[in-house]
Amino acid sequence: MVENANLNLSDQSKSFQERVDEIRALVEENLRYSKTLYEADKAKTALGRGNLDDLLAENLELSKKIYHLAAKIHRWIIWQQIFGIIKIFLIIVPLAIGVYYVYPLLESTLKTYQQLLDVKVPADSQDLLKQIQDQLKK
Repeated sequence: MVENANLNLSDQSKSFQERVDEIRALVEENLRYSKTLYEADKAKTALGRGNLDDLLAENLELSKKIYHLAAKIHRWIIWQQIFGIIKIFLIIVPLAIGVYYVYPLLESTLKTYQQLLDVKVPADSQDLLKQIQDQLKK
């Protein structure tokens, strides 16, 4: 029987997989007890009434532990999803703000370079090539 199961899901000393394995062990033990109870009830053999009550009480205790662990895991998963969304916003929002504020600076810098190079931006790329070639010939 797993009586010393650590129910603290916020404890970072164990990995998520270790915690899941711990819960799996509790569920397997609960199933073993349920099977024993079923067989005892079905066969109505030497298991006395007192022993059956003990098994039922133990099964109830294990079921309560499993319920509490499942509730903690559910809360932990929800918080992980919330923090995942927050992380995405912490990356995307500063990038969007940066593009919004840097674009005018880049535009003015490009205008300055265009004035220095004395290059006019034509609508057609063929005209641009001709203009660059003309500038190089000068």
